[in-house]
Amino acid sequence: MALQAAGAPESEPFPLTTTLLYVAAFFAILYFFFILPAKRREEDEQSMLAKIKKNDHVVTRGGLYGVVMNVKDNEVVLRVDEQNNVKLRFQKSAIASIVEGQSKSPKK
Repeated sequence: MALQAAGAPESEPFPLTTTLLYVAAFFAILYFFFILPAKRREEDEQSMLAKIKKNDHVVTRGGLYGVVMNVKDNEVVLRVDEQNNVKLRFQKSAIASIVEGQSKSPKK
């Protein structure tokens, strides 16, 4: 039997409901700040890749600018040099973004 000072309140262990509340709050924060935005980014990327069509100006993940010449299931052919007609094949997933409002570059 433990000795207790007179008039001192009896200390209760940390309630289980409070612990569960903290754990639930942690997972809610994790979901709303990390998991949900990552899902949205992936959905946006998949939608962008599905919209790629011929003559779109794009940038690859490696920073290479090009014009889409051909789109197949999982393959994109880009023209990267107009003067020498250089074409490169990439996987669709290598496309980072579609460049909007890109006009033809002036020829030197």
